[in-house]
Amino acid sequence: MSDRALNTTSNRLSGRIRSGLVIIGLLALMTLWAREAAEFTWYILDGETQRSASEDRQVQAVSQQRNENRQSGFSIQAMMGMFGVVSAKRATDQSAAVTPTEAPKTRLQLELKGVVAADRHEDAGAIILAKGRNEDYFSVGDDIHGQATLIEVYADRVILNSNGRREALHFSEQDGSKRNFSKVAAQRPARIETPKEFVDVAAKRLERDPQGALNSVGLQAVKAGAAEGYVFNGNNPMLRRLNLKQGDVIKSVNGMPLGNIQQDRMLLKRLYEQGNVEVEVERDGTFFSVSYPLR
Repeated sequence: MSDRALNTTSNRLSGRIRSGLVIIGLLALMTLWAREAAEFTWYILDGETQRSASEDRQVQAVSQQRNENRQSGFSIQAMMGMFGVVSAKRATDQSAAVTPTEAPKTRLQLELKGVVAADRHEDAGAIILAKGRNEDYFSVGDDIHGQATLIEVYADRVILNSNGRREALHFSEQDGSKRNFSKVAAQRPARIETPKEFVDVAAKRLERDPQGALNSVGLQAVKAGAAEGYVFNGNNPMLRRLNLKQGDVIKSVNGMPLGNIQQDRMLLKRLYEQGNVEVEVERDGTFFSVSYPLR
């Protein structure tokens, strides 16, 4: 790297984040994304069939922020949610079902755009739009622009703590069709349990519509057909959680230049086999890279 390059090793990632699915998901994002990323999976189904609201699992509040996990920007469950992937573990394997709690509807100027429920409460989160801001992804325990704290997540709503008061934020009525459980279940791919299986699924989906996938998640080639990188337009909340900013250009992975869609979609499996990835980003003329272990 040149003198102006800044190398940062992500040695503070927790064992859970380092386990592989998030890293492979990140790699998939940075080399071309599945079409499903355009329509965030509203709910990750751990069961085999559609469930009613009364059967939803409660995702309890996290009293202390897990700072190391937040360094990565999002959880394993959130990453799988973007790809429409279902966790192989059932909630009943880890904890007993908890009856969802009720709360009055919040009057805060917030809009619920998506939810990610998980086997472990710290893996849950939601995409929330605040008035006058871009939509963003919040994990359980996160502060929502100083207005409230996300404390519980369900299939059709989230529970907030607003000045010590429990309040519910529901999906808007017009979003109802997008949250249909039957529709989500019908789109589910096969269950996956290992990073390699995740790579196989992601690679197949990247073949369907690489250009559409690229556009749908806020990236565009710097120059069509040339390996000059992908520029981020700032509109994808998951990538913002990775500390990418509008105008950032993802230049290369493991020294291999990015920007040619047809070539880049072939890199996924090869990079996984290398065991470690180094992603180079250009920001305002300055280059920096971040290394991620894959195993």
